[in-house]
Amino acid sequence: MLPDDCALVMDSGRQIVVDARGDVTPATPETGVYESDHRYLSALEIDLDGPDDWHVLGRESSDRRGVTTTLASPTVGTGRGEGRPWMLGKHLEITESGCLVRVRLTNNTRLAREATLSVSFAPDFGHIFEIPAFFSPREHQVRPVEIERRTSGVAFVGTLADDTERRVEVTTDSDLETSVSDDSATFSADVTVPPASTRSIELELELPGGRRNTPDIETDIDCPRYDRLVGRAARKRSNR
Repeated sequence: MLPDDCALVMDSGRQIVVDARGDVTPATPETGVYESDHRYLSALEIDLDGPDDWHVLGRESSDRRGVTTTLASPTVGTGRGEGRPWMLGKHLEITESGCLVRVRLTNNTRLAREATLSVSFAPDFGHIFEIPAFFSPREHQVRPVEIERRTSGVAFVGTLADDTERRVEVTTDSDLETSVSDDSATFSADVTVPPASTRSIELELELPGGRRNTPDIETDIDCPRYDRLVGRAARKRSNR
């Protein structure tokens, strides 16, 4: 069972589970980016330097494939009616090839404001049966993961429980700086947001399952026998 403050979106064997603040974080072990019964990311955390006690304004889902969590920074002063300088929107959406991450930072003040915006990723490559939060019958295995730098991002390369090699690629067209450690990668930027304006950045994840198209289901039924049954039922109702 997921905690009440988590949100789940899923489509064609892919799932994203985020916590109350819209992040994938080890602090809430049920969260993750999943593909075909494997959790490929155990952390996808969006942060802004400065405030820690963000207030959750709301959450919206779109077509069960995306979720947006909107946060507001603490008020400037202590009086009633004080404005909140920042609004931070975190949007994660399942796409044909993986996942889209969109971050929107809005400046609610009358002056330009500066901040450092960061998005951190940590790979996992664990089977869902190894995740303790899901009453796993298997012991979680820590598998080595290589992080390869790319021109427009990074690639996480690891192996599954059956020793099959898989990779997750993170790319972006936004002007972001990339830093890499042994077990994570962080994309960051020093942003300046004009008054009453919004700055957005986007990153794309390509998951091992490749491109998937959700089929359109035709709901119109072309069946003469079915039409006769419907007509017979309608006549019976009218004769009562």
